[in-house]
Amino acid sequence: MRRKEAKWQELYRQLKEFYEREGRLPRRDEHPQLYTWCAVQRMKYKAGALSQEQIESLNQIHFIWNLQQHSWEQNYDLLLEFRKKNPHRWPSQRSREPVEHHLAVWFLGIRKDYKNGKLSPERIRLLEKIHFPFYPREERWNKTYEKVLEFRMKNGKLPDRNGKSEEEKRLHNWLKYQLIKKEYDVLSPQQVEKLEQLDLKEFAQKYL
Repeated sequence: MRRKEAKWQELYRQLKEFYEREGRLPRRDEHPQLYTWCAVQRMKYKAGALSQEQIESLNQIHFIWNLQQHSWEQNYDLLLEFRKKNPHRWPSQRSREPVEHHLAVWFLGIRKDYKNGKLSPERIRLLEKIHFPFYPREERWNKTYEKVLEFRMKNGKLPDRNGKSEEEKRLHNWLKYQLIKKEYDVLSPQQVEKLEQLDLKEFAQKYL
């Protein structure tokens, strides 16, 4: 028993020295023995096989008990930083910038988990707080709808198919297509409600 305790203390000492030097826990390629030892401590913690003294010692060096949770929190913090620098867009998979590309791939996993009901209420709350686009198509729909609203406020009318600009013609075609989709009942209730706020009766009579 004493030998096991002495071995634990020795490996803890090495881990503490590494943490104080690097400010983090070791990776597998840096120190395989300590990396494996950390994994064993996590398993023992889940099984209730660590003493309170051992738990407190590990907490003193900010030991990461849940790697998945830690990774998620790191990605969330990176996303907050990205949005602060780029408030008008979300990370793109086409980006050559490593962090942005990494976040874009992370997005795919979040949307999949959300769709399958595997995202915790706490994570959903955090993501909703920053208006995370769970449904990218819906996000694009809302952006175009906002452009239609802006056009009407600026010009006092809805976009015309014979408009002066290509943007006006594009918005007209989009609006016409939404009315067709509405007839076929393929829009969400929220989208239908937004279209009805535009009062499109005259528009529909003229172009449909």
